Amino acid sequence: MTAVYDPPYDSPIEEILAWNIIKYISDQTLLTKQVEFDTLCGTFRVDFVAHNDRTIGLECDGQDYHNQGRDEWRDAMLLGSNALDAVYHFPGNGIFYHVEGCLAALLKWEPQLFSTRGQINLGILAPDVVKKQVDQDQIMIFVPWPSTFDNRRRDESDEPQHRSIQGFNVKRTSNTASTAFWREIYAFAVAQGSGDLDSIIASWRAK
Repeated sequence: MTAVYDPPYDSPIEEILAWNIIKYISDQTLLTKQVEFDTLCGTFRVDFVAHNDRTIGLECDGQDYHNQGRDEWRDAMLLGSNALDAVYHFPGNGIFYHVEGCLAALLKWEPQLFSTRGQINLGILAPDVVKKQVDQDQIMIFVPWPSTFDNRRRDESDEPQHRSIQGFNVKRTSNTASTAFWREIYAFAVAQGSGDLDSIIASWRAK
């Protein structure tokens, strides 16, 4: 099986991630887009699912479309129902400016998804800040990636300006010690019975 670039995608950042990830993952990794899973709180769609010996959800978090608090509940339903072994969230600005950095973080967490050549290339291309921060047990990294943008209209300079693009890369998984909270809220949802996710969240906050 060989992963292929398969447009159209739902957003520009999803297209960027897809175009790049297929260059690095192994022939044994199946990558599918916009996969729906049924859970006790409804059906949720995951941007990408990568499957090798584990089933991994990949989410591209554009600021306009993602609520981090609700995402945590949604991920709990996916993990609790055993639909996924892990869910990884990458910020839209990180994908746009440093997609290799996002993929290098994923490589540290899920090396089996990548080809030997892909691992070598990402080791060369990834920013040092990612290489230094990420380890297997870490569930969140905060990365200040440098970026370049054209600011000549403001200061009439021919030199590119630099700024820091900051973003969280979040890992949620079913088999680490850092799963207490999602297991707790999943158990609460089970106790409430099936229902709309937002109603379950409201009940949790009201208790």
